[in-house]
Amino acid sequence: MNDTLFLDIDSALQTKLDEIVGHPHIQWENDVEYRPTNGTRYWRVTDFYTGAELVTTGALQKHLGFIQVDVFVPAEDGIAELSRDLGKIYAAFNTTDSLYINKIRIDIGNVGRSKRSQRDGAWYTGSIDIYYKCYSH
Repeated sequence: MNDTLFLDIDSALQTKLDEIVGHPHIQWENDVEYRPTNGTRYWRVTDFYTGAELVTTGALQKHLGFIQVDVFVPAEDGIAELSRDLGKIYAAFNTTDSLYINKIRIDIGNVGRSKRSQRDGAWYTGSIDIYYKCYSH
């Protein structure tokens, strides 16, 4: 297996999110210093690696996972603002078949949206799940 595979996957997915016009602060898993403040929308990303399986006798492995992008919008901005952010993320990934980085192709699979809800009275929240797979030796 490529020793930078997981870093490459994360980098490609992060780059795609960063390309979304008008995105707010994006809190990545390693962004331990960010503390959201009331009244400021942000996105939080969590990467779920779901496993690998051998697919050929030549030691080719298929890697599967998904990222969950949680969207937080201040309650006073309304649920329409939440829907706009969710729609931007959905459109960015639902219209993308593959991402490429360092000779690795990451195929985008299903893109799904969770239900929207109000959290702690201060936020509207919702999430987008973006499933991916790639192959490596």
